[in-house]
Amino acid sequence: MAELTDKAVEKLPLATGGQYVVRDDLPGFYVVVGKRSKTFTVQCDVKDDLGKRRTKKKSIGSFPDLTVRQARAKAKAELGAMQVAGKFEERRKEWTLGEA
Repeated sequence: MAELTDKAVEKLPLATGGQYVVRDDLPGFYVVVGKRSKTFTVQCDVKDDLGKRRTKKKSIGSFPDLTVRQARAKAKAELGAMQVAGKFEERRKEWTLGEA
């Protein structure tokens, strides 16, 4: 894994069939390269109401509409929001006002 740059993403060849992933140093941030586009994506694991880990993914934009720097900043915000939402859901489902 290496830090993605605009030049590196620009040089990535489009996929000939299917898709492939190129990861960044930032955990959970990567580029999905398809036949026609290169899409920045984030992914993280959160616990569901049964305590099982679930993987959440979200695309945050395409290259070159977003630069790598813009996408990384957006990814940090999205990953933080996903983690907070997962913890909030977990806490909220453990204890309700009716149970108090």
